[in-house]
Amino acid sequence: MTQCPYFIFITGCAAAGKTTLAQKICKTLPIFNFSTDMFALKEVFLINDFLEDCIIKKKSDKEIKSSFLHITGSCFYWKDMLEKKIEELRTGNLTIEALDTVKTEDGGHRIRRPYLWDEVLYRSCTICNKDECYVFEFARGADLSYLEKYNIGASQVYHRCFSIIRNSNRNVTAGNSMIINIVTERRERQERNRLRRIRGDHFVSQQTMEEVYKDDIFSFEAAPEVGSFSGFLSHKFPIPVISIDNTPRSPDLNFAFVLEHVRTLVESDV
Repeated sequence: MTQCPYFIFITGCAAAGKTTLAQKICKTLPIFNFSTDMFALKEVFLINDFLEDCIIKKKSDKEIKSSFLHITGSCFYWKDMLEKKIEELRTGNLTIEALDTVKTEDGGHRIRRPYLWDEVLYRSCTICNKDECYVFEFARGADLSYLEKYNIGASQVYHRCFSIIRNSNRNVTAGNSMIINIVTERRERQERNRLRRIRGDHFVSQQTMEEVYKDDIFSFEAAPEVGSFSGFLSHKFPIPVISIDNTPRSPDLNFAFVLEHVRTLVESDV
């Protein structure tokens, strides 16, 4: 059986099919727990929406305290940030321009402070139990403000992400991890994202889809010969990578190979 812990990281653009595959793996192989940085990100949106509402409506100190008690129960990842922002709000030192995220016209959100991309990933990985196996999915794109802040190119974003993951959870090694990168054509991703919005599911704002998730930016070192995997993340961190195309609308067929690969992995000694 697979040694614990074992980590499967599923990457790709928004609406590429990451959650679908993650849930299939967890259902097929119950040894894995599902995890994602989306929970922490949605909590940030919730907090900033709350702060924005307080600022716009010019809520009194009493109203802020009452609202704070209501929202704090929904916070798990960011209680420290919420408490700090509440104090800034009560003292009149918080403006909408200073918020980390803002709502978009289509009901989505836009990240205004690029540090959040790293921080949500760090906080999400830190809580993973060191003795358990996880399927962890997250999406990253070419946020220009992020690239400028850290002086990196788009092809370096995921390499930075995995440095953060390793720093947040020392149990993640090249020997007990793998990456599945899902590539899906932009038109198909946009259509899936549109349908999510119609259904009331989580979706990405159109602006973010067009600017941040325009292209898949995941890069890795290709395998020297054809085999059961696509390559390695890098020579510095040689975690195996499988890259699959999920453009056709048949996830059962698209993911069949990788599910079988993971099943074989679990049934053998890593």
